[in-house]
Amino acid sequence: MKIFHLSDLHIGARLFQRDLSSDHDYIFDQVLEEIKKHQPDALVIAGDIFDKAIPSAEAVATFNRFVSRLKKEVPDLHVMMISGNHDNNERIDLFRDVLCYEKIHMIGKAPNKPDQRIEKVVLQDEFGEVNFYLLPFVRPSMVRPLALSEYAIAANDKTENETKSKIRKQNAESDQPELIPEKYCVSSYQQALQYLLNREEIDLSKRNVIVSHQFYLPASSKADQLDRCDSEIKTIGNIDRIDAELLDGFDYVALGHIHKPMKCKGENIRYCGSPIPLSVSESRQKKQILMIDLHEKGNQSVTSIELKPKRQVVKLSDLAENLLSKYSEYENDYVSVEITDPVDLNMSDVNDRLRMKYPYLLDIVRKTDYRRENHEETSEKTKQLSPMELCLDFAGIRSIAFDAEELNLLQQAINEAWMEE
Repeated sequence: MKIFHLSDLHIGARLFQRDLSSDHDYIFDQVLEEIKKHQPDALVIAGDIFDKAIPSAEAVATFNRFVSRLKKEVPDLHVMMISGNHDNNERIDLFRDVLCYEKIHMIGKAPNKPDQRIEKVVLQDEFGEVNFYLLPFVRPSMVRPLALSEYAIAANDKTENETKSKIRKQNAESDQPELIPEKYCVSSYQQALQYLLNREEIDLSKRNVIVSHQFYLPASSKADQLDRCDSEIKTIGNIDRIDAELLDGFDYVALGHIHKPMKCKGENIRYCGSPIPLSVSESRQKKQILMIDLHEKGNQSVTSIELKPKRQVVKLSDLAENLLSKYSEYENDYVSVEITDPVDLNMSDVNDRLRMKYPYLLDIVRKTDYRRENHEETSEKTKQLSPMELCLDFAGIRSIAFDAEELNLLQQAINEAWMEE
């Protein structure tokens, strides 16, 4: 069985207020061509379908174009997708029971009632069944009510074992808050995922694939040492980190949430990354689809298929003169510029010329390390500057340019402040 793994589409995202709709359409064309070429049985999208919980009409239209073409041009393809932390799980779940008849499985909500389980889609090939477990993004607060409900059911079960009876008796005789067995305690992301997986009856003799959108790392890894992208939502203290060892029983783990392609633990637990760059921190980062070939149990391979975005994100750091005279190969890319000149510049003129050279310029910053290195010299120079010169010097550092009217207003403000003193 052949599977394509995508994630973190973030349809509707903007890059420094630039609309990325055409970038998404361009990359979806490539994805479709690769699907037609390799004929996978399933396409899995591991969360963050949209960039916003309430996507714009344009974002929904982009998504609709992509899925419509998939079903029109590759009608036998099974499309499986889950909600991520950027998505609204209720909206993604909206037509879940209808779309499945068209081989489209959009799963927005994880189990939240005792009679519910993780959505399972079963496909068949010459080696037998492949079970796909589609687990949307969850927080502890989403799983805790389910755990407490199931504890209440267990606590009232007359066939319950002796250990639980002792716990009830202890709770009744104690003035302390009710003690809940550890099995039903869900206070962390780790416990939330552990609880949901423990409820499943997974047949390990068969091939099993899980699709999940969480922050997984091997137990031996340190979360703060991972190079994360600026476009990702990070939690304080990395409290959302989950040990990847929880997923060891699966034949392949299709992950979303991290925008940089990476192996999480071995060859079969992977983040495929986002298909287009979504921040300057993804400068020159290679984008990909992962193609998984599942043969008989225990025999699988993973192949990276490179995607070529319409425009790369490129970060350039150089003297203004070089930025204006070189780097012509990046003129049609999204460019973030850092100016390293250790002297004052006419930033208004430089800004205009840079924007002429790079039509898709994202931002312009000044490198100010030289000012720290020459702090004493700079401080002495600053003392000799007039208030107007100080303002213009600061504006130059911040890449702010004033027109004649603004300069006049600034001078008036300085004069008034000077007179008040």
